[in-house]
Formats: sequence, structure tokens, C-alpha cells
Amino acid sequence: MNNFKFYILIIVTILLFISCGQNSLEIVKNENAIIFYDSGLKSKQINLDKEGIILNIQTFKNKKLDTEWIPDNSNLKEIYEHYGNGQIKVKGYLKNQKKHSLWRYYDRDGHLLIERYFSYDSPNNIWLWYDHHDYGKIDEYIVYDDKRDNGFFRRYYQSSNIKEKKNYVDYKLDGEYKLFHDNDKNSIHLKGKYLAGSKIDNWEIFDKLGVFQNFLK
Repeated sequence: MNNFKFYILIIVTILLFISCGQNSLEIVKNENAIIFYDSGLKSKQINLDKEGIILNIQTFKNKKLDTEWIPDNSNLKEIYEHYGNGQIKVKGYLKNQKKHSLWRYYDRDGHLLIERYFSYDSPNNIWLWYDHHDYGKIDEYIVYDDKRDNGFFRRYYQSSNIKEKKNYVDYKLDGEYKLFHDNDKNSIHLKGKYLAGSKIDNWEIFDKLGVFQNFLK
């Protein structure tokens, strides 16, 4: 009998977990942003330019900005496919001959059906399907991890001070790295460089006044 109650408890817990997971996330899209709400609180915002290309991705913690990713949108090549009636069928971007950034898919009447984001042919960020009868209304979506392929990343303290700054090239840390103190001056704490994911040269450590102390060993 005790085993039966135990199994029932496990089943109920799993069902509650699944139910909460399905209902806790809400996606809202407008001309300038895709906004994610988790249990009613904004957890992420993808800011877009007028073409729908991602300008930056911001995540939030306790109603404060937590991280910001700014992708490198340089060298995007715009391509089109058309229906026989001349309407656009597909509009997307290539980078290094691979699907990158936003791809849009339309019906024969020019209505937007699907939006998909890519990182060098891999699904990225979010894919959106729109209601065929209520144009602009999101019918389905799939959320993907935000890949740090090429771009600039910032992380923040809960005080809103900057915590760290770093760059990515080809999915690896590359270029200058900075870590900051969480104080009134938001002074530099650690500074160095990466090359293809590996630390290079001397890394400098600073005190809370921003005065050099030592090299990182």
C-alpha cells in the first residue's frame, strides 16, 4: 500500500511539473522585439531592427538586466525565392554560404507563415509559426539556446554594474576580456586576452581602486 501511494505521488509530481513547464513561458512579439515572460516576469528580450535581424539579446534576473549578447551581423548576404506569381516565397540571409540570422517563409498571397533564426545552418534563438487565418498571431514556437557564435557579451551584477565583457569568434572566446569589481566606480578587476578560446599574454589583476596588483598565474 505504501508503495502504491509512493508511485501515485511520483506520477502527480511529474504531471504538475509538465503542466507548469508548459504554462509558465509566454512569448510576445511586436515589430521591434520578441519578449519572453516566465511565470509573468520578463526573462528575456530579443531586440530587432526593422528587417527582423537581431540587434541584441537581453536576459533578466529579479527584474534587472543580467546579460546582453550583441551579435556580429556583418557580411550577411540577402537572398530570395519566389512563387510563380511573383510573390516572395522565402527571404533569408547567408553568411559564409550558410543559413544565418533570420529566414522568413510566406504563402502565395504574401502572408508571413514562419520565422526561423539560424547560426551557420544550425537552429538558433527561436522559431515562430504564425496562424494562417489570424496573420501576426503566434500559433507555435520552438525556443533554442542562444548560440554565442560571433559577437560581444556583457554580464551584469544585480547592482546594475557591469560584471564582465568578452568577445566571441567562431563560438570561442577571442579578443579582450574584462572582469569588474561591484563597487561605486565599477572599477576593473581583471584584464586579459583570449585567442581561439585560450588565454594569451599577461593577465592583469587590479584592486578595488583600479590599481594594478599582480599578474594572474
